[in-house]
Amino acid sequence: MKITTLPSLLIAGILLLGASCQPISIHRAGPPEVKLSAAVSKVEDNSFEKGDQIGVYMEYPEGYALDNQQYTLTSGNTWATSSQKWWKDETTPANFYCYHPYKTLGRDAETIEFSIAQDQSTHSAFSQSDVLWGCNLQVKPTESTVELITRHLNGQIIIELIPGTGYDAASLSKAIGQYRLNSLLCDAVLNLKSGEYRTTGTPCDIVPYREGLTLRALLPPQSISNALLMTITVDGLDRTLTASVEIESNIKKKCRVTINKVSEGINVGIGGWEESEEDFGGTLK
Repeated sequence: MKITTLPSLLIAGILLLGASCQPISIHRAGPPEVKLSAAVSKVEDNSFEKGDQIGVYMEYPEGYALDNQQYTLTSGNTWATSSQKWWKDETTPANFYCYHPYKTLGRDAETIEFSIAQDQSTHSAFSQSDVLWGCNLQVKPTESTVELITRHLNGQIIIELIPGTGYDAASLSKAIGQYRLNSLLCDAVLNLKSGEYRTTGTPCDIVPYREGLTLRALLPPQSISNALLMTITVDGLDRTLTASVEIESNIKKKCRVTINKVSEGINVGIGGWEESEEDFGGTLK
């Protein structure tokens, strides 16, 4: 699609808010430059990380002016992209969409397939399983920044391991061996324009991200009903946790599991689920 360039009216930029808020400023000359505050790990849910890539769309009735334009957060905490675009004219509004993580797609793609990492034990794998989407519709041409509010499409499950009888935090941490979440759905399809996020695929096991005695995993929305949710090895013995929980987009679900050391082995007590309705992103300016 041919875009008429107007020297006086350049797309000023894109500001991503919500899960992470960083302005993408497209200047009148030279390559696009991003001016950001210091990036904070997305494992903490409030910012993008160095090396993150997003896809941005700018849509007019006749087609896309930005069609899955890739932006990458550099080591200097700036967004970099290969080209810049101008508004079509001074009056025609445009629709903007964005998503994370970036994927190579065909032209004018309206659905995007995602798969969470089955092994989320590393910081990078956990971060790249955080699927974000945002839009801003009927934006009038402006030299100011265009704002896109992004939200987490996957839900997050948090399992806190509590030292019980016979353990303190240090000894329990040392006693923990392997751990996994069992038979969960790992794939989903995003409708770029509507934001609909539909879980697909077949079940797989997930290795969570571990921080001390806390296990965390990002999962597509799904219902878990009285299922064998977790297997964990403690002092060489495999123990299991059966639970029911609804995984929802943009919601954290917590479960506290008390582990007692007994002569016959390990007794695992199950705490109740706690649901947080609060958006676990935040806004940076």
